Amino acid sequence: MDRTSATIRPLPDDVAAQIKSSTTISSLENVIVELLKNSLDASSHKIEISVNFTRGACTVEDDGSGIKPGEFLDDGGLGKAYRTLCSSLWSPLRRDLIMFADTSKFGGPNDLHGREGTFLASLAAVSILTITSHHFAHRSLATLIYHRSRPAARLVPAPSRHQLANREHGTKVDVHDLFGNMPVRVKQRGLTFFNEREHQRQWETIRRNIVGLLLAWRYPVTVILRTPGSDRNLILRNKAFAFVHKEEDDRAPKPVDINYLSSILSQAGYIEPNIRETWIKTSARTPFVTIYGAFSLQPAPSKKTQFISLGICHMGSDTGASILYDEINHTFALSSFGNLEDLSDYGNATSKKSKDGRYKHD
Repeated sequence: MDRTSATIRPLPDDVAAQIKSSTTISSLENVIVELLKNSLDASSHKIEISVNFTRGACTVEDDGSGIKPGEFLDDGGLGKAYRTLCSSLWSPLRRDLIMFADTSKFGGPNDLHGREGTFLASLAAVSILTITSHHFAHRSLATLIYHRSRPAARLVPAPSRHQLANREHGTKVDVHDLFGNMPVRVKQRGLTFFNEREHQRQWETIRRNIVGLLLAWRYPVTVILRTPGSDRNLILRNKAFAFVHKEEDDRAPKPVDINYLSSILSQAGYIEPNIRETWIKTSARTPFVTIYGAFSLQPAPSKKTQFISLGICHMGSDTGASILYDEINHTFALSSFGNLEDLSDYGNATSKKSKDGRYKHD
């Protein structure tokens, strides 16, 4: 080959899509969390998640508003990047008519997770992706199957065997053979096939992220997480928050509800259900930022029970927000919080304050 005549040629579209998707889709845990966010954005009351770590597969099904059949057609936007195809729906959770986009929620309400319109397109490039949905305003279902970024089948309407658990409306997303077209990832999955410790780590990552999302979510929803062939199961019922009324500002921060917080954490197995009284509320405010929080007086053996959210977005310590956790832990470390003081010293200090009028009894 004459090197002087060599030219720089662009990569094939499917290869370019795989490389780009690898920066968005990092793991099976990441896929599940992002699909859960989509279900929450669809005003779902019930979300069921099934995950198979050994096969790199998962299924997420919800009873949300669904996706319009037109989005499953060739000229539709489902599974395509950077599409802003807006549609309207009646949301019983938000009690009003809201506008959002089926593939990108750019310009939509502030209480939505997805906005960029890149996730499903990226997922379709690195997996076998099947999406089945029943829009609340339509009678029939529709199914779209992607195989490595390329549409393999468009079923509009979908056959009856594709029926969802909720026959009125909802969406089901099946992901199979994640990273199956990347030899290095397939080899890694094979090495961890019998690694129960790695599966437990993945489970803990998913559980923590689900809890973080629900702690920041304001609407009633039940999330069920299962791993077939395993005793790992999780059911979280979020019912404590009242409905957000139409006239309320969804962007306004809400004080921490201790009952709600302790309920979610106890259901997830992070705390005992009978220690609600050990939690204390705290808050801070500037002209531009308001912070609400709560901490428990009962010490925990691990920092895994720390959660921070910005609005409805869970800020996990593995998402670049570790500096927030580090600063909070550093502040507590510099304080006397949790230190055991000598009771005689405490009694003497109290006596002195009582005598000079600085100490007030309830």
